[in-house]
Amino acid sequence: MALRPTSARWFEIVVPEGDVDDAMEALARRGQVQFEWAGEPNAADRLQSLAEPIARYRTLAAAHARYWPAPVFERRCCTLPVDISAQAAMRQIEHWLGAAAPLLDRVAELRERRRVLMGWEVLLPAMAKQSPTLDLGALTAAGPVLAGVCVLPATTADAFSAAAADSGSQLQTALLERPVVLDGSQARLGVIVATDRDRLCERVVAQGGECLPIPVWFSGSADEVAARLPRRLRETEAELARLEQQLRGLAIARGLDRAAGVLERIDWFRDTASNIHCDQGVCWITGWTSAADTEVMDRALAEVGVNARVAFPAPPRDAASPSVLTQPRWLAPFEVFTRAVGVPLDAHAEASSRVALMVPLLFGYMC
Repeated sequence: MALRPTSARWFEIVVPEGDVDDAMEALARRGQVQFEWAGEPNAADRLQSLAEPIARYRTLAAAHARYWPAPVFERRCCTLPVDISAQAAMRQIEHWLGAAAPLLDRVAELRERRRVLMGWEVLLPAMAKQSPTLDLGALTAAGPVLAGVCVLPATTADAFSAAAADSGSQLQTALLERPVVLDGSQARLGVIVATDRDRLCERVVAQGGECLPIPVWFSGSADEVAARLPRRLRETEAELARLEQQLRGLAIARGLDRAAGVLERIDWFRDTASNIHCDQGVCWITGWTSAADTEVMDRALAEVGVNARVAFPAPPRDAASPSVLTQPRWLAPFEVFTRAVGVPLDAHAEASSRVALMVPLLFGYMC
């Protein structure tokens, strides 16, 4: 147990450029390293080619990752140079996207249909009580010139007249407009010029509301429509689940688990090695470690097939050594208190052992 923090050791590894990503990942996975680059960084131009595929991957993952299997990480990231590996992985994802496009379009339609049905599932019971004789089929038969729509909450109902005014229509309000009282809120049902509906919905959504078109199959009273709605909703959910399963199966068949694993690792490498120094086909991996010797680091490199050896040269003159707390396992919980004020410098006292004595005494007296 040390009363002062120990200094980390500066390490250096020279590896072939084709192995640098796997070498860095092997060391990071093992832990006890902090990469810090010495010399003239020249990686920015070399890694620039990774920016476009990684950005494209992030865009597609944000939209479709729910259909992809979890990334699979092989023992080594790339058997080819990282730029070629990134392009190959992106081609796999783009091929999946092309094959999945019809399914994705249908899924988007079904999700919108489900949203509308779930909205009407709340509205119809209230409408049955307040307007039991209203024939909803009359609203669906208003087109093609007119269109029925319902907006929630009613505070967005001024969008009816605003949308009509913006279009230059002679309508200053909806042709039909009536409130629907809900628990704690209110909706508004109306008929508007069909060409104004998109403008109306944009205004409603911008104001934090929700715009529900009237499905074409609506006919009869609200009670009659409400009785048929659960079956429509079940059919929509069943088709949606089936299509989503097809999308996941297609992603597995296209190998997106391994493609995503490659791109995730390349993205990490691009961020971490943005200033690494490489020259004439070799790269210098440098930084700080708390490892006592090179054997454990050499073993981590050998496990991924990187033929390189770790050295502990003198650190650069301007490099500031991080402090390392070497404590027994039983002191680790008390480092929460000392780390709250920062890691002490080499010349400062490390107070975890004192805190370990004080905390039981203080909290013991309070009990």
